[in-house]
Amino acid sequence: MNRCIWVLALLASCVYQPPLPGDPVDPVDEPPTTEPQPVAAACFADQPLVCLEFERPDSMTSSLALDGSGNGFDATRDGVSDFQRLVSPPVEDDDAVGFTPTTKLEIAQELDLTDDVTIELWAQTGFANTKLFDSSGRIYLARNGNNELECGINGGGGGQRVAGKSRLDAEWHHLACTLDAKGNLRVYVDGDVDDCEELETSIDTSRTGTTLLTGGLAGALDSVHVYRRGLSAAEICTLSGRASCKVTCPSNSPGG
Repeated sequence: MNRCIWVLALLASCVYQPPLPGDPVDPVDEPPTTEPQPVAAACFADQPLVCLEFERPDSMTSSLALDGSGNGFDATRDGVSDFQRLVSPPVEDDDAVGFTPTTKLEIAQELDLTDDVTIELWAQTGFANTKLFDSSGRIYLARNGNNELECGINGGGGGQRVAGKSRLDAEWHHLACTLDAKGNLRVYVDGDVDDCEELETSIDTSRTGTTLLTGGLAGALDSVHVYRRGLSAAEICTLSGRASCKVTCPSNSPGG
């Protein structure tokens, strides 16, 4: 459903919040629930390494985007701005975080990613050459100069990358990259396998540093999840909100 509303860039933590003073008190024989709120369910599904939703109003006064996975990979935010939502993504939460080309989120801790990893997120940007996720060069996800979704390891040099076949427009899309232990690198657009590559190299674990969300992004992100395993095509399809997707590599791709 297309709609155009203004929202604040709200940053989320996916934890239970105790009742505020004056709220109704649960009966003595019914202790307060510790179940996660439905809007934050993705933070508890399949134990992601990093889970950044963006819907907590109290985080407007915080300098952190709180990691709801429980692993403590909070992100420092710098200059996060309001933005105009163009297309509502089909996800449970109704907020996202907007960026200008000079704003960013930074996770200072080393994520310690190896050759079994998934990056998946929602993004809305109309600009080429935009980094969406970059973990100290070990693995990155970007919209390249041809407006294709590109994922690479070790900076992407020497053929250590794969670029999709779809041309991304300026609306919301579910984007993902998976790398499994066998070196199979795949990119997904809206749940569909967009292209594949079989790498002969592995992630250089000597690369260290921060993880950046957005480098020159003018647009918005939502529901950023990192997994310490390569999710299957069927799992990516489910995360995109679709019931059926293309799950095989294009015929001219390795393994296709």
